[in-house]
Amino acid sequence: MLDGRFTSPSPETILKETRLLLQELRVTSQFLSDHVSNLLPLHGKLPEEKARMIQMIDKALEDLAGDSGLRDELEMRRHLTNL
Repeated sequence: MLDGRFTSPSPETILKETRLLLQELRVTSQFLSDHVSNLLPLHGKLPEEKARMIQMIDKALEDLAGDSGLRDELEMRRHLTNL
């Protein structure tokens, strides 16, 4: 990153990767993604609440496509880990 060879992923990419992770998980467990730097706070039991969490991600992706203010907010949030 310091050498300029790494580019941080877009909010869409991060949300799509999280969606894919949830979709492919085959476990009985808890999923927790609630750190301030996470783009979307997610928490639920797997597999029981997997569909609900995936729907939340899909809604966020839809909202992101049509709301530049949301895009700006998510862009700022994803850089919190660089502090």
